Parts: sequence; C-alpha cells; structure tokens
Amino acid sequence: MKFSLAAVTALLAVAQTVTSTAVITQPVASTDKNGGSRLTVEWHDDNKAPTLKDWGDINIFLAAGSQNVQFKLQEVASGVKSTATSKRFKIDPSIGETGQYYFIRMEGTKLGANNLPPMSFSARFKLDKMTGHFNSTVLAAAKGQEGAASPTAGAAKVSSTSTLSTQRASATPLTGSASANRSSSNTSGSSSAAGIVLPAHFLSAAAGIGAAAVGAVMLL
Repeated sequence: MKFSLAAVTALLAVAQTVTSTAVITQPVASTDKNGGSRLTVEWHDDNKAPTLKDWGDINIFLAAGSQNVQFKLQEVASGVKSTATSKRFKIDPSIGETGQYYFIRMEGTKLGANNLPPMSFSARFKLDKMTGHFNSTVLAAAKGQEGAASPTAGAAKVSSTSTLSTQRASATPLTGSASANRSSSNTSGSSSAAGIVLPAHFLSAAAGIGAAAVGAVMLL
C-alpha cells in the first residue's frame, strides 16, 4: 500500500490567534471500534469566527501521527457542506494496525491568509482488529517518537510530494523552511497520507473535544 506524503510547515514566530469552530464530539478518547465496522463522526459549530460557513466545503480524514507529523490514512468524506453535523463511514482495516493511534482530521477548503486551511481534530482513539502494518516512520509519528526539529525563520509553505509505503521504513517526511518542536500528544484512507509539521504551542490538551485553528492546527 502506498501513501502520498506531503509536509506542511508552520512557523513558531508567526503564530496567529487560535479560534475554535468545528468542535468534534465523536469519536472521543474512549472510543474503541473494530476495523471493518462503521464509525460516526459528529461535530458542531461553536459559532465563533470564523464559523464553519467560512471554511467552505469540508474534507474529513482518518489519520494517525503526532502533533508534529500526521498521516492521512483514509478519506472519510470530501466536499461536505458546512451545514452538515455528522458523517458515517466504514473503517478500512488495511490502513494500519491495532492500537490507540487514530484520530479524525477535518479541513476546510477555503485557505486562510497564510495559505493554510482551517482544521479541527478529534481526540486520539483506538481501533481494534486492524489488518494493516505501519512502517517505522508512521509508527514513530503515531507514538510521538519522530524526533525533534528546530524552528527557523521564514514563511510557512507546502513542500513537494513524495511517496511512502507502509511496508518500507526508509521514508522521511518532507519539510519546508520551518519546523516545530517535538512534544508528546494525546490525540486521538483512499490510501493517501500527509505529513504535517506544527508548532507545539498551537496544541490543546482538552481530552475528547476537537479544536480548530485558522492557519494552525491543534491536536487533542
């Protein structure tokens, strides 16, 4: 199985005000589902600017990784209207292995002033009876062991795309001109994956509640 790997870097020095819009209420940290079963993603708009209508259409992914590097494993839905509040999908058991590695990632299609989409994340939750296998790169990110990087000056940007196979251990996420400090994460595919590098101080530790940022990302 191959994943397309893209890295997005964010600069610590240009941190923007974080505002929450899409609050993901399901799944939560205690969620435990089997591969091949159906999972319902639920969320609501907290009516703080920017509201969900400012997100444009919404793309939803099942992902794994840490606050520094994330991999989109399965596309849950694309082009979801901003008025929607839930989406149900079947978990592909082949996208990864059993464990509490997974979370929901929502992305708006309207880019912010820094050319990054608004995003929201669920808590990290467990999937059982999975038949896939993470390579060492994905597994290290899922365990928060992918290594530290030092922030540098410059604008955040999207880097080029490479490929990543879950059966290989040699793939390395691409980074742009800035990267983020590593710290532990409590977060809770289409076979595409995207690696993302983020500033640690954009993160939230509120268990079970999704958080969103415009031009930044918060993981629970």
